[in-house]
Amino acid sequence: MADSVPAILQALPLEAIIGGPLQAAIKAQAMAANTTVDFIKNVGLKTDKNGDLVAQIVDFKFDRTLEENQPGARPGDPAISNYRIVPSKLSVPLLAIVPVPFIRIDDMTIDFEYKIHDVETSQRSEEGNIQGKVEVNYFAVKAELSGGYTNKSSNKRETDQSVTMRINVRASQDAIPEGLARVLDMMHEQLKVVPLETGALLTKPTAKILSISKTTIKLGTATTAIIVKGENLDRAAIIGPATPEDAGVTVTLNTTPAPTTTELSITVTLATGTAGAKVGEKTIRIYTENGTASAKIMIVE
Repeated sequence: MADSVPAILQALPLEAIIGGPLQAAIKAQAMAANTTVDFIKNVGLKTDKNGDLVAQIVDFKFDRTLEENQPGARPGDPAISNYRIVPSKLSVPLLAIVPVPFIRIDDMTIDFEYKIHDVETSQRSEEGNIQGKVEVNYFAVKAELSGGYTNKSSNKRETDQSVTMRINVRASQDAIPEGLARVLDMMHEQLKVVPLETGALLTKPTAKILSISKTTIKLGTATTAIIVKGENLDRAAIIGPATPEDAGVTVTLNTTPAPTTTELSITVTLATGTAGAKVGEKTIRIYTENGTASAKIMIVE
Protein backbone atom coordinates (compact mmCIF):
# COMPACT_ATOMS: atom_id res chain seq x y z
CA MET A 1 0.00 0.00 0.00
CA ALA A 2 2.82 2.39 0.86
CA ASP A 3 4.16 2.15 -2.66
CA SER A 4 0.79 3.24 -4.04
CA VAL A 5 0.56 6.50 -2.02
CA PRO A 6 2.26 8.67 -4.70
CA ALA A 7 -0.05 7.17 -7.29
CA ILE A 8 -3.06 8.14 -5.17
CA LEU A 9 -1.81 11.69 -4.82
CA GLN A 10 -1.18 11.94 -8.54
CA ALA A 11 -4.71 10.75 -9.20
CA LEU A 12 -6.29 13.53 -7.13
CA PRO A 13 -8.27 16.00 -9.34
CA LEU A 14 -6.51 19.11 -8.06
CA GLU A 15 -7.85 21.20 -10.96
CA ALA A 16 -11.40 20.53 -9.81
CA ILE A 17 -10.56 20.85 -6.13
CA ILE A 18 -8.97 24.29 -6.54
CA GLY A 19 -10.67 25.51 -9.68
CA GLY A 20 -14.20 24.61 -8.59
CA PRO A 21 -14.37 27.07 -5.67
CA LEU A 22 -12.68 29.76 -7.79
CA GLN A 23 -15.25 29.35 -10.52
CA ALA A 24 -18.03 29.51 -7.92
CA ALA A 25 -16.56 32.77 -6.56
CA ILE A 26 -16.41 34.28 -10.05
CA LYS A 27 -20.02 33.30 -10.70
CA ALA A 28 -21.02 34.77 -7.33
CA GLN A 29 -19.31 38.05 -8.24
CA ALA A 30 -21.14 38.11 -11.57
CA MET A 31 -24.45 37.47 -9.79
CA ALA A 32 -23.71 40.37 -7.42
CA ALA A 33 -23.07 42.66 -10.40
CA ASN A 34 -26.35 41.57 -12.02
CA THR A 35 -28.11 42.24 -8.71
CA THR A 36 -26.79 45.82 -8.81
CA VAL A 37 -28.01 46.27 -12.37
CA ASP A 38 -31.44 44.82 -11.57
CA PHE A 39 -31.75 47.06 -8.51
CA ILE A 40 -31.00 50.19 -10.52
CA LYS A 41 -33.45 49.18 -13.27
CA ASN A 42 -36.28 47.98 -11.06
CA VAL A 43 -35.99 50.40 -8.14
CA GLY A 44 -34.28 53.52 -9.40
CA LEU A 45 -35.70 53.77 -12.91
CA LYS A 46 -39.06 53.53 -14.63
CA THR A 47 -40.29 53.58 -18.22
CA ASP A 48 -42.17 56.67 -19.37
CA LYS A 49 -44.91 56.76 -21.99
CA ASN A 50 -42.29 57.06 -24.75
CA GLY A 51 -40.51 53.92 -23.63
CA ASP A 52 -37.50 55.79 -22.22
CA LEU A 53 -35.96 55.02 -18.87
CA VAL A 54 -36.29 57.93 -16.44
CA ALA A 55 -35.33 58.32 -12.80
CA GLN A 56 -37.89 57.24 -10.26
CA ILE A 57 -38.85 60.37 -8.31
CA VAL A 58 -40.31 60.48 -4.82
CA ASP A 59 -42.19 63.62 -3.74
CA PHE A 60 -42.14 64.70 -0.11
CA LYS A 61 -44.62 67.32 1.08
CA PHE A 62 -43.91 69.13 4.33
CA ASP A 63 -44.34 72.46 6.09
CA ARG A 64 -41.20 74.56 5.93
CA THR A 65 -40.54 77.13 8.65
CA LEU A 66 -38.94 80.37 7.44
CA GLU A 67 -37.80 83.18 9.69
CA GLU A 68 -38.83 86.71 8.74
CA ASN A 69 -37.39 89.76 10.45
CA GLN A 70 -39.69 92.73 10.63
CA PRO A 71 -38.58 96.21 11.71
CA GLY A 72 -39.41 97.47 15.17
CA ALA A 73 -42.29 99.75 15.96
CA ARG A 74 -40.10 102.86 15.85
CA PRO A 75 -36.87 103.81 14.10
CA GLY A 76 -33.94 102.39 16.03
CA ASP A 77 -35.98 99.66 17.68
CA PRO A 78 -34.60 96.11 17.33
CA ALA A 79 -36.12 93.94 14.61
CA ILE A 80 -38.86 91.49 15.51
CA SER A 81 -38.39 87.88 14.37
CA ASN A 82 -41.51 86.21 13.06
CA TYR A 83 -41.96 82.88 11.34
CA ARG A 84 -43.81 81.87 8.19
CA ILE A 85 -45.06 78.32 7.72
CA VAL A 86 -44.80 77.53 4.00
CA PRO A 87 -46.25 74.26 2.58
CA SER A 88 -43.49 72.92 0.33
CA LYS A 89 -42.54 69.95 -1.81
CA LEU A 90 -39.21 68.21 -2.28
CA SER A 91 -38.72 65.91 -5.28
CA VAL A 92 -35.95 63.38 -4.71
CA PRO A 93 -34.61 60.73 -7.12
CA LEU A 94 -34.97 57.39 -5.35
CA LEU A 95 -31.41 56.37 -6.20
CA ALA A 96 -30.16 59.42 -4.31
CA ILE A 97 -31.64 58.35 -0.97
CA VAL A 98 -31.35 54.55 -0.93
CA PRO A 99 -28.10 52.55 -0.77
CA VAL A 100 -27.22 50.79 -4.02
CA PRO A 101 -26.06 47.20 -3.37
CA PHE A 102 -22.57 46.66 -4.75
CA ILE A 103 -21.08 43.53 -3.21
CA ARG A 104 -17.47 42.59 -3.88
CA ILE A 105 -15.53 39.46 -2.84
CA ASP A 106 -12.51 40.76 -0.95
CA ASP A 107 -10.72 37.53 -0.13
CA MET A 108 -10.97 33.79 -0.76
CA THR A 109 -8.88 31.08 0.89
CA ILE A 110 -8.92 27.37 -0.05
CA ASP A 111 -7.39 24.90 2.41
CA PHE A 112 -7.18 21.30 1.14
CA GLU A 113 -5.77 18.49 3.22
CA TYR A 114 -5.57 14.80 2.21
CA LYS A 115 -4.27 12.26 4.71
CA ILE A 116 -3.29 8.62 4.02
CA HIS A 117 -2.53 6.38 6.96
CA ASP A 118 -1.32 2.85 6.10
CA VAL A 119 -0.14 0.17 8.55
CA GLU A 120 0.94 -3.36 7.45
CA THR A 121 2.30 -5.92 9.94
CA SER A 122 3.39 -9.54 9.23
CA GLN A 123 4.71 -11.98 11.91
CA ARG A 124 5.59 -15.70 11.70
CA SER A 125 7.34 -18.06 14.13
CA GLU A 126 7.95 -21.84 14.24
CA GLU A 127 9.23 -24.02 17.08
CA GLY A 128 9.88 -27.83 16.92
CA ASN A 129 11.17 -30.45 19.44
CA ILE A 130 10.81 -34.22 18.78
CA GLN A 131 12.29 -36.99 20.94
CA GLY A 132 12.08 -40.79 20.29
CA LYS A 133 12.98 -44.01 22.14
CA VAL A 134 12.75 -47.63 20.91
CA GLU A 135 13.36 -50.80 23.01
CA VAL A 136 13.44 -54.44 21.69
CA ASN A 137 12.99 -57.33 24.11
CA TYR A 138 12.66 -60.56 22.24
CA PHE A 139 9.25 -60.66 20.84
CA ALA A 140 7.98 -57.59 22.61
CA VAL A 141 8.55 -54.22 21.14
CA LYS A 142 8.41 -51.17 23.28
CA ALA A 143 8.35 -47.65 21.69
CA GLU A 144 8.26 -44.27 23.32
CA LEU A 145 7.89 -40.93 21.49
CA SER A 146 7.80 -37.47 23.04
CA GLY A 147 8.21 -33.90 21.66
CA GLY A 148 6.38 -30.76 20.61
CA TYR A 149 5.83 -28.48 17.65
CA THR A 150 4.58 -24.82 17.54
CA ASN A 151 3.73 -22.69 14.48
CA LYS A 152 2.64 -19.00 14.95
CA SER A 153 1.64 -16.63 12.15
CA SER A 154 0.01 -13.15 12.25
CA ASN A 155 -0.71 -10.57 9.56
CA LYS A 156 -2.17 -7.09 10.12
CA ARG A 157 -3.18 -4.50 7.45
CA GLU A 158 -4.76 -1.10 8.22
CA THR A 159 -5.63 1.75 5.85
CA ASP A 160 -7.05 5.17 6.90
CA GLN A 161 -7.81 7.89 4.33
CA SER A 162 -9.29 11.27 5.23
CA VAL A 163 -10.00 14.44 3.26
CA THR A 164 -10.46 17.96 4.69
CA MET A 165 -11.37 20.99 2.61
CA ARG A 166 -12.08 24.48 4.00
CA ILE A 167 -13.17 27.45 1.92
CA ASN A 168 -13.28 30.93 3.47
CA VAL A 169 -14.89 33.76 1.49
CA ARG A 170 -15.12 37.39 2.72
CA ALA A 171 -17.35 39.86 0.90
CA SER A 172 -18.20 43.50 1.63
CA GLN A 173 -20.21 46.43 0.33
CA ASP A 174 -17.78 48.10 -2.03
CA ALA A 175 -17.68 51.72 -3.09
CA ILE A 176 -19.89 52.35 -6.10
CA PRO A 177 -18.15 52.88 -9.46
CA GLU A 178 -17.02 56.38 -10.37
CA GLY A 179 -19.52 56.71 -13.19
CA LEU A 180 -22.49 55.86 -10.99
CA ALA A 181 -21.15 58.16 -8.27
CA ARG A 182 -21.13 61.09 -10.70
CA VAL A 183 -24.68 60.31 -11.78
CA LEU A 184 -25.81 60.31 -8.15
CA ASP A 185 -23.96 63.59 -7.54
CA MET A 186 -25.88 65.20 -10.40
CA MET A 187 -29.12 63.88 -8.92
CA HIS A 188 -28.25 65.44 -5.57
CA GLU A 189 -27.68 68.78 -7.27
CA GLN A 190 -31.27 68.72 -8.53
CA LEU A 191 -32.74 68.53 -5.05
CA LYS A 192 -34.74 71.71 -4.52
CA VAL A 193 -37.54 72.68 -2.20
CA VAL A 194 -40.51 74.10 -4.10
CA PRO A 195 -43.01 76.25 -2.14
CA LEU A 196 -46.60 75.28 -2.89
CA GLU A 197 -48.09 78.50 -1.51
CA THR A 198 -47.07 81.62 0.38
CA GLY A 199 -48.02 80.10 3.71
CA ALA A 200 -49.18 81.66 6.94
CA LEU A 201 -47.20 84.16 8.97
CA LEU A 202 -46.87 83.18 12.61
CA THR A 203 -46.05 86.29 14.60
CA LYS A 204 -44.36 86.04 17.91
CA PRO A 205 -46.14 87.47 20.93
CA THR A 206 -45.81 91.25 20.90
CA ALA A 207 -44.80 93.18 23.99
CA LYS A 208 -47.46 95.70 25.00
CA ILE A 209 -47.87 98.29 27.77
CA LEU A 210 -51.49 98.43 28.83
CA SER A 211 -51.20 100.95 31.66
CA ILE A 212 -48.77 102.85 33.86
CA SER A 213 -49.48 103.95 37.41
CA LYS A 214 -48.34 107.56 36.86
CA THR A 215 -48.44 109.50 33.59
CA THR A 216 -47.54 112.99 34.87
CA ILE A 217 -44.38 113.98 36.75
CA LYS A 218 -43.75 117.46 38.09
CA LEU A 219 -40.50 119.12 37.05
CA GLY A 220 -38.03 119.12 39.91
CA THR A 221 -39.10 115.77 41.27
CA ALA A 222 -35.97 113.73 41.78
CA THR A 223 -37.30 110.18 41.38
CA THR A 224 -40.69 108.67 40.71
CA ALA A 225 -41.66 104.99 40.99
CA ILE A 226 -44.05 103.76 38.33
CA ILE A 227 -45.77 100.36 38.01
CA VAL A 228 -46.06 99.21 34.40
CA LYS A 229 -48.65 96.61 33.45
CA GLY A 230 -48.76 94.92 30.07
CA GLU A 231 -48.41 91.72 28.03
CA ASN A 232 -45.46 89.60 26.92
CA LEU A 233 -42.89 91.67 28.82
CA ASP A 234 -40.46 88.74 28.82
CA ARG A 235 -36.87 89.47 29.79
CA ALA A 236 -37.28 93.23 30.01
CA ALA A 237 -33.79 94.66 29.71
CA ILE A 238 -32.98 98.15 28.46
CA ILE A 239 -35.45 100.80 29.53
CA GLY A 240 -35.30 104.48 28.85
CA PRO A 241 -35.76 107.46 26.53
CA ALA A 242 -33.63 107.32 23.39
CA THR A 243 -34.20 110.66 21.62
CA PRO A 244 -32.66 114.11 22.14
CA GLU A 245 -36.03 115.48 23.26
CA ASP A 246 -35.92 113.06 26.19
CA ALA A 247 -32.58 114.38 27.48
CA GLY A 248 -32.39 114.69 31.22
CA VAL A 249 -34.79 111.81 31.80
CA THR A 250 -33.40 108.47 33.00
CA VAL A 251 -35.46 105.30 33.43
CA THR A 252 -34.22 102.24 35.32
CA LEU A 253 -35.71 98.79 35.91
CA ASN A 254 -36.28 97.82 39.51
CA THR A 255 -35.52 94.27 40.61
CA THR A 256 -37.88 94.48 43.59
CA PRO A 257 -40.52 93.36 43.06
CA ALA A 258 -39.19 90.97 40.44
CA PRO A 259 -40.36 91.74 36.88
CA THR A 260 -42.90 89.38 35.34
CA THR A 261 -44.34 89.03 31.86
CA THR A 262 -47.30 91.22 32.83
CA GLU A 263 -45.95 93.67 35.41
CA LEU A 264 -42.74 95.42 36.32
CA SER A 265 -41.54 98.41 38.33
CA ILE A 266 -39.47 101.28 36.96
CA THR A 267 -37.99 104.45 38.43
CA VAL A 268 -37.97 107.74 36.49
CA THR A 269 -35.20 110.17 37.45
CA LEU A 270 -35.25 113.83 36.32
CA ALA A 271 -31.95 115.66 36.07
CA THR A 272 -31.71 119.32 37.12
CA GLY A 273 -29.63 122.27 36.01
CA THR A 274 -28.74 123.32 32.47
CA ALA A 275 -28.69 119.68 31.32
CA GLY A 276 -31.82 118.84 33.25
CA ALA A 277 -35.15 117.58 32.04
CA LYS A 278 -37.41 119.87 30.09
CA VAL A 279 -41.14 120.23 30.20
CA GLY A 280 -42.95 118.16 27.63
CA GLU A 281 -43.94 114.66 26.55
CA LYS A 282 -41.34 111.92 27.04
CA THR A 283 -41.26 108.32 25.71
CA ILE A 284 -40.50 105.31 27.87
CA ARG A 285 -39.34 102.26 25.89
CA ILE A 286 -39.14 98.76 27.31
CA TYR A 287 -37.05 96.36 25.22
CA THR A 288 -38.02 92.68 25.54
CA GLU A 289 -37.42 89.47 23.61
CA ASN A 290 -40.89 89.99 22.13
CA GLY A 291 -40.16 93.42 20.74
CA THR A 292 -40.37 96.95 22.11
CA ALA A 293 -43.24 98.32 24.18
CA SER A 294 -43.55 102.08 24.73
CA ALA A 295 -45.59 104.51 26.76
CA LYS A 296 -45.77 108.29 27.21
CA ILE A 297 -45.28 110.40 30.32
CA MET A 298 -45.68 114.17 30.66
CA ILE A 299 -43.22 116.44 32.48
CA VAL A 300 -45.05 119.50 33.79
CA GLU A 301 -44.07 122.54 35.82
